[in-house]
Amino acid sequence: MTAVRHANGRDWWLVTRELIDTIVSGGNSFHVFHISPSGITEDIQAIGLSRYSDLGNLTISPQGDRLLFTSYNGIIALFDFDRCTGTLSNQVIIDQQNTDIGYMGACFSPNGQRIYVSTNNEESVLYQYDLTAPVIRYTQLPLDTNRECLYSGGQLRLAPDGKVYWSSGWYNGHQFPYPYQDTMYHPVNTHLSVINDPDALGTACNYVRFGHYLGGKRTYWGLPNNPDYSLGPVAGSICDSLTTNVTAPPLQEAALHLFYHPDWKQLFVNASGIKGTRGQLQLYNTTGALLHTEPASIQPPYYTRQLDLSDLAQGVYILVLQTTTERLSGRFVKP
Repeated sequence: MTAVRHANGRDWWLVTRELIDTIVSGGNSFHVFHISPSGITEDIQAIGLSRYSDLGNLTISPQGDRLLFTSYNGIIALFDFDRCTGTLSNQVIIDQQNTDIGYMGACFSPNGQRIYVSTNNEESVLYQYDLTAPVIRYTQLPLDTNRECLYSGGQLRLAPDGKVYWSSGWYNGHQFPYPYQDTMYHPVNTHLSVINDPDALGTACNYVRFGHYLGGKRTYWGLPNNPDYSLGPVAGSICDSLTTNVTAPPLQEAALHLFYHPDWKQLFVNASGIKGTRGQLQLYNTTGALLHTEPASIQPPYYTRQLDLSDLAQGVYILVLQTTTERLSGRFVKP
């Protein structure tokens, strides 16, 4: 599933790939949903190869004009995407194999001219492809082959800092590791691998295995599937008509939402409407004693954080998010 802003700069497109629950019939239908203030409409488009797989990836280019589809059983396919009509067209098959090679993650570079695809199998491989080449599949370049453990390769995401991050899960070969046992710490699940210059070709993309330390936290195969909120209207498009007759909507007021999960002993922090780019997260008890503070890395207008409060006693607590432009606070109870 992936989402991209409509060419009018207001509405959204939500794109999913149909899963037909039979290996015989397969399926090649994309469900494209148009989300607008007047409601949700669906358009089913049959395009591309018909092949069964319950694992895969959909991602939209940063420019919003191309869609990349990968499936676990060996398909890498590229489509043009019209943000005005929501239409998929001009399929290009980059790879088509008759085996479960295990394509798992996929993403575009910032300029939309390179793609990165990862596998999740006995060997987890990271590939780069050059979309400007006459025959894209011939540009396949393995950047890394991870043999640290079986089935380690996870999702790829282009982050707001312009870098591509690759997650990985630690599997000991004997049992499914969810949740991780307390002793299951390894470079595989305590780091993200990083492509520092993803627009560059070949090794100039500056790939670093396990280049981003998670500060003692652990990851599985997933990464956040956030759309690009900064993508605006297509200038000059017939769909770019809202700004001529409609005033801009008011800015969203900043808000802080807290949810404590008693079984996981985790506090989920979600803030919206944030304008500041730097800040501090502070935890207090009801007497005003500061129990915890840490820098807040903010990607306006949103901020999310998950705090482990297993060592905290029962009681009422106050969380404060202080940024360069606002101060938000909220209370929660640890039962």
